[in-house]
Amino acid sequence: MLTKGELQKIVDTAVSRIVDQIGQQGDRNSDTVTTLQAKVITTAQIPDGLTAGGKLIISRKAVITPAAKDELKQRGITFQRVPVANKEEVKFGGKRRLVIVGADLTVSPNPGPTVSETTKFDCVVQASQFIAGKTELGERCVLISAEAEVALIALNRHRVNRVIELRSREGKPEFTRRCESTAANVVVVGATGLSHWQTRNLIEGFFEQEYSAIPAWL
Repeated sequence: MLTKGELQKIVDTAVSRIVDQIGQQGDRNSDTVTTLQAKVITTAQIPDGLTAGGKLIISRKAVITPAAKDELKQRGITFQRVPVANKEEVKFGGKRRLVIVGADLTVSPNPGPTVSETTKFDCVVQASQFIAGKTELGERCVLISAEAEVALIALNRHRVNRVIELRSREGKPEFTRRCESTAANVVVVGATGLSHWQTRNLIEGFFEQEYSAIPAWL
C-alpha cells in the first residue's frame, strides 16, 4: 500500500503534467531565484528551470508538502521564507460564479440566488484556469469538486487565486475568519462540504463578505 506522501507525490506529478500539456507555465521567474506566493507549495509548483544552487522565495506562512521538501533537497535548491507585502485594496466585480467539476456531480443544496452564473467542466485544470481569469477581473468563485485536494493544487498554481476549502462541520465564525485572514476569492467545496447543513449559508456569506486589504504575508 502506498503511503500518504507517495500518494501526494503521484497527485502532484499528475497535475503538473496535465498543466504542462495545456500550456500552463505556472510560477516561473528566473533560473536562480523564483518567488511563489501560493499558500501550499507542492512538487507541481517547483519550476523545472530552477537548478542546483537556486533559491525559492515563499511567504512566511506557506505550507510545503513533504514531497516538495524532498525534491528541493534532491535538486540542491534552497528556500527562504519572507513576508510578501501587498497593500493593494481588495476590489471585487459584480459576478459571483459557481464552477462545478464533474458532469455526474449532483449539487445539493443549491447555493442560492447569490450566484450569478454556473459553469461546468470535466477537467479541474481547465476549471482552475477559467477561475483565474475571473478572479483577475475581481470576481469571486466557488468550485465544487469531488476531488477537492486536486482542485486546491490546481487553483494554487495561479497567483491571483486566494483559495480556502470549506471544511466538514465548520461553523460560520471560523469560516468567516479564514476568509478574512486570506482575503479569499475562491472557495473549494468537496464531497464532505456538500453534505454540510450550513453550506448554502456559508457560500452566501463568502459572496457578501468584505475585506479591507490583502494580508501582507500573501
